[in-house]
This record gives sequence, structure tokens and C-alpha cells, in this order.
Amino acid sequence: MKKFHIFSEISILGLIFELFLIAFVFFSIGYISNRTDPLLIKSGINIVLILVSVITLFYGLFAGLIVILTVGMGFYYFYKPFPYNYFINNLVFMLIFSEFHFFWNRALKKLQKQNEYAELRFKELTRNFYSLKLSHDQLEKSYITKPNSLRNILQEIKSIYLNNPSASYEELLTVIAKTYVIKKASLFKYENGKYENVASLGDKKHIDENSRVFKNAIETMSPSYLSKFEDLKMDYLCIIPSSDSDENLRLILIIEDMHFLQFNKDTIFSIWIVLNYFADFTSHVSSASDIIRKYTQCPVDVLVEIKRLASIRRKLEIKSLMLMIKVEKAGVATEDILLLVSKNLRSMDMTCYKNNIIFVLFPLVSYSSLQPVIEKIENQLLERFSIGEHGISFKVLEILNDPQKTADYILSIVEKENEHSQHIQVNSN
Repeated sequence: MKKFHIFSEISILGLIFELFLIAFVFFSIGYISNRTDPLLIKSGINIVLILVSVITLFYGLFAGLIVILTVGMGFYYFYKPFPYNYFINNLVFMLIFSEFHFFWNRALKKLQKQNEYAELRFKELTRNFYSLKLSHDQLEKSYITKPNSLRNILQEIKSIYLNNPSASYEELLTVIAKTYVIKKASLFKYENGKYENVASLGDKKHIDENSRVFKNAIETMSPSYLSKFEDLKMDYLCIIPSSDSDENLRLILIIEDMHFLQFNKDTIFSIWIVLNYFADFTSHVSSASDIIRKYTQCPVDVLVEIKRLASIRRKLEIKSLMLMIKVEKAGVATEDILLLVSKNLRSMDMTCYKNNIIFVLFPLVSYSSLQPVIEKIENQLLERFSIGEHGISFKVLEILNDPQKTADYILSIVEKENEHSQHIQVNSN
């Protein structure tokens, strides 16, 4: 049965029954108290309007129409002649209340979507923070022949994933095994209710779904290991499930053998963070694969956010903006300006740059809230680098309903700006 998802979780048939029951009780009380005026239309207070307003504000237009129809039937049965003025008066108020209910419910949905987006970005930033912390505090080790941080290695693996997903899983397992001295392990991808072995150290095996360690890991969606259980029967040494920001299971790492000095909670937690970081990335790529394949010259993270924000714009008409900052003055590195700009941004804002153009993505903001940020950046650029209004230019772009149209629009502006810059250089020469 289809659910009536406004304020009530009952079915439509249940809602109709509930409304008829309320109307029946209302009519019964009125008939018992005053048989000549069962709907109390001659009293000083419009009791019918109170009933209509409460139900319409709570349930919406559909419920309001049912109640007003039921009241009309009562008018027709108990009153001669039919009180048209009284009925139309209540009908008009019912329509007004339903309109208020519609806009109120729409505002609630917008706020809920904004909160969901903010929570999603918070989870992503938390995972990025932990991966950065682990990279600098614990995981600065050798990868093949040259020293490198795990964060940089993950960036390389993400690049490999965009071109060859199957190879990236092998690379990921190799990095984890070398970093944490794992001797025997398997990495499985969870998709469409099935577990697929995508990388292995040793012989490839299927998952034993009856394993106690496996069941505990899936139930808790957190690492599980054999030492959790009192009786140490033959089982997996450790199983680490990983999920994306929406808590959807994506990867499972099964560890069967590793160096005993490395087998501790800190190590397991570190591997869990790395897997979640990578699983979240693969989830984003899957959701925005069409736009990522088409615009290979753009950063993947920015394209994913454009896809998300375009979807929110299409569903709820919540605007998101992109600020394009073009550096006109030579002698100042774009990276230095980007660093200064980043200090004025929120955690969920994203930046990237191409040549002398900086892009700042502002999710879920309006033009009025962006203007003070632009003014602050202008003042700081003037104070820090002595760049005035002729040394830098700003352009605000909207994220459209269609992410591909948004990307095309941004790239077309970049091409025009580059052509303009080249034209100026030719003329000056």
C-alpha cells in the first residue's frame, strides 16, 4: 500500500477511515447535544472551521477535501435549505490552510535536504581529516622504491581507478599489505547483493557468510576480529567492512595472516579509515560517472559536487553558486592567492584552479550571502598583494539543473577568458 508521506505514516485508506471516524464523532456529539443544529452552525464560534483547519494544516489538501466533502454531506442531510454561504466560507479557508501546509512542508523539505548535504560533507571531511592525520602521524613509509605519504598514494590509486578500476583494487591491497605487513588477505567488492573478489594476496577464495567474524562485521558495520570471541575456533583473523557516506556497504577486506606485532586496534582502525576513504570515492565516481568521463580536464571532486548540487537544484530549487576569480596581475602566484582565498571559506566549500583562474564552489548559498565574502577577499588581496580592482576580476556563476550544462557553461567562460588574455598579449607585443 502506498504511504501518505506528509505528516502521517498511515496508508491512504487508513487516512480516509480516520477522517470519516473523526467526522462521525463530531457529527454524533453535535447531534446528541443539539438535534436541530448538529453541526453547530448557529453558534457564536465556527466549530466546523476549527475541525477543517486542524485536519488541513496537519494532513494537507487531500485530507481537507475529504473533510469539507463530509461536512457538505452533513449540511445536505441535516439542513434545509443548504447553507451555501457557510459552506463556501469554510471551503475558502480550507484552501488557504492547504496552501500554508504546502509551503510549510516545502520549507521543511528544503531544510532537511540542506541538513543532509551538510551532514554528508561533514562525514567526507572527517574521513579526509583522519586519512591526513594517519598519513602524517603513522603511515609515512616507503612505497616500492621511493618514500611517499599514504595520502599521496591514495590520490594515485584514485587516478588509476578512473582509468582502470580493476587495477586500482590490486594497487590498494598492495599498499595496505606493504604498509601493515599483511601476508594473506582478500578484497571483495559488494554490489547488487553479491560479493566479488577484486584483489587477493595468495589464493582467491569465496567469502564464508556463515563465519562468526563475518556476521559480526556486517551487523555492526565495523571491524571484527577473531579475538573478540572467547572460543578461538578456526575463522578469519579479521574482517574490515567499508562504506560510503550514505552508509552503503562497498568493500570488505578479509585478513587471514599478518605480522603479529601489527595486529592491534590502532592498525585495524587505520586500515578501516583508508578503505572508507577509497570506498567513498568509488561511490561518488559511480554516481557521477557520466559527467566525469565527459569532462576529463576537470577535478573529479568538483564534478561530483556539481552533480549533487544540480540534483538538489532540480528537486528543491535551492541555489548553489560558483565564484570565478581571474588573476590579471602578473608576478603573484595563483597558488598564493588560492591559499588566501581558502582562509575565508567554509568547510564544505571547494576550490580548484586552472592557469590564472580560481574556482570556488559555494553549496546552497544565495547571491546576498556571497557578496560579503567577495568584498572580504578583495580587501585582503589589496592589503596582502596590493592587488586592486584592475588586478583581479570576479564572476559569479549558478549551478544549473543539468550538471553537464553547468560544466559546459563554465568551460565556455574559461575558453573565452583565455582567448581574451591571448589577444591582449598579442596586441601588447
